[in-house]
Amino acid sequence: MIFRVCSGVLFLLMATRVSAQPGFVPEMMPDSTQVVLAPELSGVVASLESGDIVGAIVELQDKVRKEPNNTQALRILASAYLKLKDYTQAIATCRMIAGSDSTSAEIRVALGYLYQQLGDRAQAQQYYQEALTLK
Repeated sequence: MIFRVCSGVLFLLMATRVSAQPGFVPEMMPDSTQVVLAPELSGVVASLESGDIVGAIVELQDKVRKEPNNTQALRILASAYLKLKDYTQAIATCRMIAGSDSTSAEIRVALGYLYQQLGDRAQAQQYYQEALTLK
């Protein structure tokens, strides 16, 4: 199954590449907006697409409890938290991803964005700088 990612930071959390610059605005890159979705996550994505964000979060939390290093489930979970504007949970989830993928610039950009949404400019700048050093 191919899942097309269509919005800003959701794109950051799901895509394989991202462009980080001062004054960052997420941009869509045609060659990296498609992600092959693990079949066991298709129901969760369907829940998200139908608007059942809380139901998807419950399923994803269970999946992550069983498989704490399932990066795809973690990325979708972070995106679901973002849809609810639960930036604190999205940050915690993104930090889990960053812990298992130390070379991921896009997750650092996402963390920068999330901290920026919380008004923590120092943390946001730190993660944006990390992303730039990883590019």
